[in-house]
Amino acid sequence: MTFLDGGAAALDHIEKQETDIVVSDFRMPEIDGAQLLEAVRLRSPGTARLVLSGNTEGRDLLGLAGIAHQVLGKPCRPDGLAQRLQHLLTARAAGLSPPLRNAVSGLPSLPCA
Repeated sequence: MTFLDGGAAALDHIEKQETDIVVSDFRMPEIDGAQLLEAVRLRSPGTARLVLSGNTEGRDLLGLAGIAHQVLGKPCRPDGLAQRLQHLLTARAAGLSPPLRNAVSGLPSLPCA
């Protein structure tokens, strides 16, 4: 795990090192969580994107629908966060080739069953 201070540092990190998951707060100075995760989606489509938000207003959640793979409300129990991270890592290791994983992860939304 790598912990970084702010969105700009996170974007710099994913440019230099392959990253499995980015977990971001929704409200941050300079680059907010939605802006960060959209940039991650474009620059590193195979990276899973999770946002933590204490703000659950409908318009904010709607904006995250095509950007984040998972949205968790705050406060969030550590074991709940750990379980979501494990699920994302398991899905990542499900055997998809990197090009296919990037294509699926980079989609703004997935079709309904």
